[in-house]
Amino acid sequence: MQQQGDGEVALIPQDENEPRYVDDLVRHMVSELRIYNEERRDIHRMRLRVALHHGPVELADNGFAGGAVVAVCRLLAADPLYEALRTLPDIDLALLLSDDLFQATVGAGHTTYEPTMFRRVSVRKKEFTAPAWLWTPRTVPASGRDTAALRSESGRAEAHAASPTVVNHIHGDVRGSVFGFGSPLA
Repeated sequence: MQQQGDGEVALIPQDENEPRYVDDLVRHMVSELRIYNEERRDIHRMRLRVALHHGPVELADNGFAGGAVVAVCRLLAADPLYEALRTLPDIDLALLLSDDLFQATVGAGHTTYEPTMFRRVSVRKKEFTAPAWLWTPRTVPASGRDTAALRSESGRAEAHAASPTVVNHIHGDVRGSVFGFGSPLA
């Protein structure tokens, strides 16, 4: 884990099961936040922005580096996450998945989420522009696209899953998934 402004970036090695943390970890976080916030007044509630992406990460002198880290940080700073928390004051967590991670997990049917539970959004932060997928406990899909259509687009995910594994070395590249966590107000 690495501190990052108002939150942190965490690296999950590739040998972990991506669908499990996209699904189980996020749902567990929602449940624990709900319990934590039950007896707190609004100004004392904990609310989180969460962004997930996967890809190679370099270990640098000052922590994690590389395109995957930049991508998750830009996703975490994305306007749709702030907007979701602002417009849905009763939710405690807003999640943004990179397009690649969405296609490899949710879109390919490897989680308990239905793809229609997510809304495709555009992220534009600094030099970073990419599609991403927004989920909150109350997300309403913006499109009428069905599960079969999303799964047919996930051919990229199957090709990605067949790519060679990069061994996790302390001084080499690490392939895994990158999480970004942050408060809603920053």
